[in-house]
Amino acid sequence: MNAWIATLGISPQREPSALFALETALLDLVGQARGESIAFVLGGGGYDKVELSGVLDLAEPLELWEQNKEWLDNQGIRTLKVKVGHQCLSLERELERLEERLCQMRGQRTLRLDANGAWSPAEAILRLSSYSRFCPQFVEEPTKGLGLMELGPCSVPWAADESLVDPSLQPLLLQDGNCSVWVLKPALVGGLLMARALAEKAHQFGVEVVVTHCVDGPVALTAASQLALSLNRPPLACGLAKHKRLGIWKEREIAGFQQPGWITHTHRPGLGWSVEEKEAFLNHMVRLA
Repeated sequence: MNAWIATLGISPQREPSALFALETALLDLVGQARGESIAFVLGGGGYDKVELSGVLDLAEPLELWEQNKEWLDNQGIRTLKVKVGHQCLSLERELERLEERLCQMRGQRTLRLDANGAWSPAEAILRLSSYSRFCPQFVEEPTKGLGLMELGPCSVPWAADESLVDPSLQPLLLQDGNCSVWVLKPALVGGLLMARALAEKAHQFGVEVVVTHCVDGPVALTAASQLALSLNRPPLACGLAKHKRLGIWKEREIAGFQQPGWITHTHRPGLGWSVEEKEAFLNHMVRLA
């Protein structure tokens, strides 16, 4: 596979999504030939399911927040990530809104927050201290890039997400020792093989791992799920829950979501799609085009 990729000249840094797509296709072929799932081809097989997490946005009006929360509840999602760091909300208003909207969920859900690198390092430290009252499992990207190296030990654990696209930052974060979690998107970090290598390296340094997607379609979502099922150590709850934009595709085309709140290993070859399912998906894509 590496020879194919080298021949095509696809770079993990320049064309990460293209490499993700190519690897998915090749691993599906290998899996079909071996009669193994992509998770097994990648070296996994030690566990059969991974918990899912879902996303809510604090900037949403309350009515929309409640609708989206109900939609996630109906999927059995117990870990919720809340998007924070919006310019339209002051720190005071943000904390008030978190208090209002999370009060009924305390003790019932695992909470995460995601700032998408919105703050300077100094402001991020202040915000993290303010969030400690809500006991989040961690806060994603409180600042970005090399700014993460300035955070040091904080009041709540923090995670690196989009900043991991910079390969020069990855070893610095591991050596620094203050980052608690790596959030890996195979479409951004350079494909399935790169994402898996990063996950294993993170685990060696005692850093937890979350696998997630970029609001992908059913093929990429299935591939990312296979990645999550392939690791030598189970990841934390992964951001692989079905999202509403999948509505343009048929749900039967996404395998492994039979158990509410979990992605399960179907043990079907490759991506787990039959020839008929692939043909139906391609025909559906043609109609969408």
